[in-house]
Amino acid sequence: MQDKVANFSDSKVNVTIHQSSFSTDGSKKVSYAKVQRETAYIGNIIDKALEDNPNLKRATLLFAADLLRDGILALLKSGKAVDILELGTLYIKPDGSINKDNPSIEDVPPMTLGFTPSQKALDAVKDVSVAADISKKNLPEISEIFNVKARAVSDSLNAGYSIKIHGAKLKIAGEEDKVGLFFAPCDEQGRYDEEDMSGYLHVKESELIANMATELECNVPEEKGRYRLIIATAYRSKNENSKTIRFGLYEKVVVIN
Repeated sequence: MQDKVANFSDSKVNVTIHQSSFSTDGSKKVSYAKVQRETAYIGNIIDKALEDNPNLKRATLLFAADLLRDGILALLKSGKAVDILELGTLYIKPDGSINKDNPSIEDVPPMTLGFTPSQKALDAVKDVSVAADISKKNLPEISEIFNVKARAVSDSLNAGYSIKIHGAKLKIAGEEDKVGLFFAPCDEQGRYDEEDMSGYLHVKESELIANMATELECNVPEEKGRYRLIIATAYRSKNENSKTIRFGLYEKVVVIN
Protein backbone atom coordinates (compact mmCIF):
# COMPACT_ATOMS: atom_id res chain seq x y z
CA MET A 1 0.00 0.00 0.00
CA GLN A 2 1.38 3.39 -0.96
CA ASP A 3 2.27 5.62 2.01
CA LYS A 4 0.22 8.54 0.72
CA VAL A 5 -0.14 11.67 2.85
CA ALA A 6 -2.30 14.76 2.23
CA ASN A 7 -1.39 18.19 3.57
CA PHE A 8 -4.14 20.15 5.28
CA SER A 9 -4.24 23.84 6.14
CA ASP A 10 -6.20 23.51 9.41
CA SER A 11 -8.65 21.31 11.31
CA LYS A 12 -11.78 23.13 10.23
CA VAL A 13 -14.25 22.28 7.48
CA ASN A 14 -14.60 24.86 4.72
CA VAL A 15 -18.09 25.29 3.33
CA THR A 16 -19.78 27.46 0.76
CA ILE A 17 -23.35 28.60 1.27
CA HIS A 18 -25.65 28.56 -1.74
CA GLN A 19 -29.18 29.87 -2.09
CA SER A 20 -31.35 27.76 -4.32
CA SER A 21 -33.18 29.45 -7.17
CA PHE A 22 -36.06 27.05 -6.61
CA SER A 23 -38.37 26.49 -3.67
CA THR A 24 -39.54 23.27 -2.09
CA ASP A 25 -43.08 24.46 -1.43
CA GLY A 26 -43.58 27.06 -4.14
CA SER A 27 -42.87 30.06 -1.94
CA LYS A 28 -39.79 29.63 0.23
CA LYS A 29 -36.27 29.35 -1.14
CA VAL A 30 -33.95 26.92 0.62
CA SER A 31 -30.25 27.56 1.14
CA TYR A 32 -27.71 24.79 1.56
CA ALA A 33 -24.07 24.49 2.60
CA LYS A 34 -21.62 22.45 0.58
CA VAL A 35 -18.43 21.07 2.14
CA GLN A 36 -15.15 21.58 0.33
CA ARG A 37 -13.89 18.05 0.81
CA GLU A 38 -10.32 17.30 1.91
CA THR A 39 -9.36 13.63 1.84
CA ALA A 40 -6.97 12.02 4.33
CA TYR A 41 -5.02 8.97 3.17
CA ILE A 42 -3.41 5.97 4.87
CA GLY A 43 -0.29 8.03 5.59
CA ASN A 44 -2.37 10.54 7.54
CA ILE A 45 -4.01 7.74 9.53
CA ILE A 46 -0.62 6.26 10.39
CA ASP A 47 0.67 9.70 11.42
CA LYS A 48 -2.20 9.94 13.93
CA ALA A 49 -1.56 6.42 15.22
CA LEU A 50 2.14 7.13 15.73
CA GLU A 51 1.43 10.28 17.75
CA ASP A 52 0.15 8.11 20.61
CA ASN A 53 2.26 5.03 19.79
CA PRO A 54 5.69 6.30 18.71
CA ASN A 55 7.38 2.91 19.28
CA LEU A 56 5.40 1.26 16.49
CA LYS A 57 7.07 0.95 13.10
CA ARG A 58 5.50 2.74 10.16
CA ALA A 59 6.29 -0.14 7.82
CA THR A 60 4.52 -2.59 10.16
CA LEU A 61 1.36 -0.46 10.19
CA LEU A 62 1.42 -0.19 6.38
CA PHE A 63 1.77 -3.98 6.14
CA ALA A 64 -1.14 -4.46 8.55
CA ALA A 65 -3.25 -2.03 6.51
CA ASP A 66 -2.51 -4.11 3.40
CA LEU A 67 -3.73 -7.26 5.16
CA LEU A 68 -6.92 -5.54 6.37
CA ARG A 69 -7.66 -4.15 2.90
CA ASP A 70 -7.19 -7.55 1.26
CA GLY A 71 -9.39 -9.20 3.87
CA ILE A 72 -12.17 -6.65 3.36
CA LEU A 73 -12.03 -7.10 -0.42
CA ALA A 74 -12.17 -10.89 -0.07
CA LEU A 75 -15.29 -10.65 2.11
CA LEU A 76 -16.95 -8.23 -0.32
CA LYS A 77 -16.21 -10.58 -3.23
CA SER A 78 -17.94 -13.35 -1.30
CA GLY A 79 -21.08 -11.23 -1.06
CA LYS A 80 -20.75 -10.11 2.55
CA ALA A 81 -21.40 -6.71 4.07
CA VAL A 82 -18.37 -5.61 6.08
CA ASP A 83 -18.13 -3.58 9.28
CA ILE A 84 -15.12 -1.32 8.64
CA LEU A 85 -13.31 -1.00 11.98
CA GLU A 86 -16.56 -0.01 13.76
CA LEU A 87 -16.79 3.14 11.62
CA GLY A 88 -19.60 1.94 9.38
CA THR A 89 -20.83 -0.88 7.19
CA LEU A 90 -19.87 -1.30 3.56
CA TYR A 91 -22.67 -3.25 1.90
CA ILE A 92 -23.60 -4.60 -1.51
CA LYS A 93 -26.68 -3.39 -3.37
CA PRO A 94 -28.09 -3.45 -6.93
CA ASP A 95 -26.94 -0.52 -9.06
CA GLY A 96 -30.35 0.87 -10.02
CA SER A 97 -33.96 -0.23 -10.27
CA ILE A 98 -35.67 -2.81 -12.49
CA ASN A 99 -37.98 -1.23 -15.07
CA LYS A 100 -40.03 -4.31 -15.90
CA ASP A 101 -43.53 -5.51 -15.07
CA ASN A 102 -42.51 -9.10 -14.33
CA PRO A 103 -38.80 -9.09 -13.52
CA SER A 104 -36.72 -12.23 -13.17
CA ILE A 105 -33.38 -12.81 -11.52
CA GLU A 106 -31.65 -12.08 -14.84
CA ASP A 107 -33.04 -8.52 -14.74
CA VAL A 108 -31.30 -7.60 -11.48
CA PRO A 109 -28.72 -4.85 -12.20
CA PRO A 110 -25.01 -5.41 -11.49
CA MET A 111 -23.94 -4.92 -7.91
CA THR A 112 -22.43 -1.75 -6.47
CA LEU A 113 -21.59 -0.57 -2.95
CA GLY A 114 -23.26 1.55 -0.31
CA PHE A 115 -22.00 2.74 3.06
CA THR A 116 -23.81 3.33 6.34
CA PRO A 117 -21.76 5.22 8.95
CA SER A 118 -21.80 3.97 12.52
CA GLN A 119 -22.97 6.09 15.42
CA LYS A 120 -19.36 6.29 16.58
CA ALA A 121 -18.36 7.89 13.24
CA LEU A 122 -21.35 10.23 13.28
CA ASP A 123 -20.53 11.35 16.82
CA ALA A 124 -16.95 12.12 15.74
CA VAL A 125 -18.04 14.81 13.28
CA LYS A 126 -20.78 16.47 15.34
CA ASP A 127 -18.46 19.04 16.87
CA VAL A 128 -16.20 19.69 13.89
CA SER A 129 -15.68 23.44 13.51
CA VAL A 130 -16.97 25.10 10.37
CA ALA A 131 -14.63 27.70 8.94
CA ALA A 132 -15.84 31.02 7.61
CA ASP A 133 -17.81 30.60 4.43
CA ILE A 134 -15.56 30.74 1.38
CA SER A 135 -16.72 34.12 0.21
CA LYS A 136 -19.53 33.96 -2.30
CA LYS A 137 -18.07 37.03 -3.97
CA ASN A 138 -15.20 34.79 -5.12
CA LEU A 139 -17.47 32.16 -6.64
CA PRO A 140 -17.99 31.93 -10.41
CA GLU A 141 -21.14 33.75 -11.51
CA ILE A 142 -22.96 33.01 -14.77
CA SER A 143 -25.08 35.94 -15.97
CA GLU A 144 -26.22 34.67 -19.38
CA ILE A 145 -25.65 32.08 -22.09
CA PHE A 146 -25.31 33.06 -25.76
CA ASN A 147 -26.43 30.39 -28.24
CA VAL A 148 -24.06 30.87 -31.19
CA LYS A 149 -26.24 28.93 -33.66
CA ALA A 150 -29.39 30.86 -32.74
CA ARG A 151 -27.40 34.12 -32.39
CA ALA A 152 -29.31 34.95 -29.23
CA VAL A 153 -29.11 34.83 -25.45
CA SER A 154 -31.00 31.67 -24.56
CA ASP A 155 -31.18 28.79 -22.10
CA SER A 156 -32.21 26.52 -24.97
CA LEU A 157 -29.02 25.01 -26.39
CA ASN A 158 -28.27 23.07 -29.56
CA ALA A 159 -26.41 19.77 -29.15
CA GLY A 160 -23.01 19.85 -30.80
CA TYR A 161 -23.00 23.61 -31.37
CA SER A 162 -21.08 26.20 -29.41
CA ILE A 163 -22.24 28.50 -26.63
CA LYS A 164 -20.65 31.53 -24.97
CA ILE A 165 -21.12 31.83 -21.23
CA HIS A 166 -20.86 35.35 -19.84
CA GLY A 167 -20.35 36.35 -16.22
CA ALA A 168 -17.60 36.95 -13.66
CA LYS A 169 -14.74 34.87 -12.22
CA LEU A 170 -15.41 32.16 -14.80
CA LYS A 171 -11.85 31.21 -15.76
CA ILE A 172 -11.30 27.49 -15.25
CA ALA A 173 -8.04 26.00 -14.00
CA GLY A 174 -6.98 23.14 -11.75
CA GLU A 175 -6.87 19.35 -11.86
CA GLU A 176 -8.37 18.30 -15.21
CA ASP A 177 -10.73 15.67 -13.77
CA LYS A 178 -12.04 17.88 -10.96
CA VAL A 179 -12.60 21.25 -12.65
CA GLY A 180 -14.46 22.33 -15.75
CA LEU A 181 -17.97 22.97 -16.94
CA PHE A 182 -20.49 20.42 -15.71
CA PHE A 183 -24.00 19.68 -17.01
CA ALA A 184 -25.93 18.06 -14.13
CA PRO A 185 -29.12 16.23 -15.23
CA CYS A 186 -32.18 17.66 -13.47
CA ASP A 187 -35.97 17.51 -13.38
CA GLU A 188 -38.41 20.22 -14.49
CA GLN A 189 -38.06 21.99 -11.13
CA GLY A 190 -34.27 22.12 -11.48
CA ARG A 191 -33.56 19.50 -8.81
CA TYR A 192 -30.39 17.51 -9.38
CA ASP A 193 -28.10 15.12 -7.51
CA GLU A 194 -25.71 17.40 -5.63
CA GLU A 195 -23.67 14.60 -4.07
CA ASP A 196 -22.94 12.21 -6.95
CA MET A 197 -21.25 13.91 -9.91
CA SER A 198 -20.62 10.66 -11.80
CA GLY A 199 -23.68 11.24 -14.00
CA TYR A 200 -22.74 14.82 -14.91
CA LEU A 201 -21.58 15.69 -18.44
CA HIS A 202 -18.09 17.14 -18.15
CA VAL A 203 -16.50 19.71 -20.45
CA LYS A 204 -12.85 19.78 -19.43
CA GLU A 205 -10.59 22.80 -19.39
CA SER A 206 -8.66 21.46 -22.40
CA GLU A 207 -11.93 21.25 -24.37
CA LEU A 208 -12.83 24.91 -23.95
CA ILE A 209 -12.67 27.17 -27.01
CA ALA A 210 -12.34 30.30 -24.86
CA ASN A 211 -11.42 30.41 -21.17
CA MET A 212 -11.50 33.90 -19.68
CA ALA A 213 -12.71 35.50 -16.47
CA THR A 214 -15.77 37.01 -18.17
CA GLU A 215 -16.39 34.50 -20.96
CA LEU A 216 -16.23 30.77 -21.57
CA GLU A 217 -16.92 29.16 -24.93
CA CYS A 218 -17.43 25.47 -25.57
CA ASN A 219 -19.33 22.98 -27.67
CA VAL A 220 -22.58 21.71 -26.17
CA PRO A 221 -22.60 17.96 -25.33
CA GLU A 222 -24.63 15.70 -27.61
CA GLU A 223 -26.82 14.23 -24.84
CA LYS A 224 -30.22 15.94 -24.98
CA GLY A 225 -32.20 16.79 -21.85
CA ARG A 226 -32.58 19.23 -18.93
CA TYR A 227 -29.50 20.28 -17.00
CA ARG A 228 -28.14 22.59 -14.31
CA LEU A 229 -24.92 24.26 -15.40
CA ILE A 230 -22.06 24.23 -12.86
CA ILE A 231 -18.60 25.79 -13.12
CA ALA A 232 -15.84 24.27 -11.00
CA THR A 233 -12.50 26.07 -10.86
CA ALA A 234 -9.43 26.42 -8.68
CA TYR A 235 -8.05 29.42 -10.60
CA ARG A 236 -6.50 32.08 -8.38
CA SER A 237 -4.07 34.06 -10.53
CA LYS A 238 -2.04 33.74 -13.72
CA ASN A 239 0.70 31.75 -12.02
CA GLU A 240 -1.15 30.07 -9.18
CA ASN A 241 -4.18 27.88 -8.52
CA SER A 242 -6.00 27.55 -5.21
CA LYS A 243 -6.10 24.31 -3.25
CA THR A 244 -9.84 24.80 -2.94
CA ILE A 245 -12.22 24.26 -5.85
CA ARG A 246 -14.95 26.90 -6.11
CA PHE A 247 -18.34 26.08 -7.59
CA GLY A 248 -20.73 28.39 -9.40
CA LEU A 249 -24.28 27.25 -10.18
CA TYR A 250 -26.32 28.87 -12.96
CA GLU A 251 -29.69 29.80 -11.49
CA LYS A 252 -31.76 28.58 -14.45
CA VAL A 253 -32.39 25.22 -16.08
CA VAL A 254 -30.81 24.78 -19.50
CA VAL A 255 -32.24 22.45 -22.14
CA ILE A 256 -30.13 20.68 -24.77
CA ASN A 257 -32.16 20.04 -27.91
